[in-house]
Amino acid sequence: MTGTVDDYYPSDWLKSEDIRENTELTVTKVEPKKVGEDTRLVMSFEEIDKSLVLNKTNANRMVEITGTKSYSEWSGEVVTLYTILTTYKKEEVKAIRIKVEDKKETEEEKDEDE
Repeated sequence: MTGTVDDYYPSDWLKSEDIRENTELTVTKVEPKKVGEDTRLVMSFEEIDKSLVLNKTNANRMVEITGTKSYSEWSGEVVTLYTILTTYKKEEVKAIRIKVEDKKETEEEKDEDE
């Protein structure tokens, strides 16, 4: 019998390993959900079953893309996800980012994940 740990412990949340370079997805809804001990905005997609827990960087990118802070209005938006290496709690990790056209990452944005 072969497989992976993920076969036995599936996650509802997108991880950087799930994302290929420039993955386009259609937002179906964004809603607050309990994630661990915190309540976070969680974005669901038409094309896949897993959802993206939005960090502050990605939430702000959605505001920039849509022109509104009202996350209930983000449904139907087509977004492009990609991964980067960033620092989180003093460790280098892969993170998912929502692409904003013609926008370059700054060191300040990379550190907003904490």
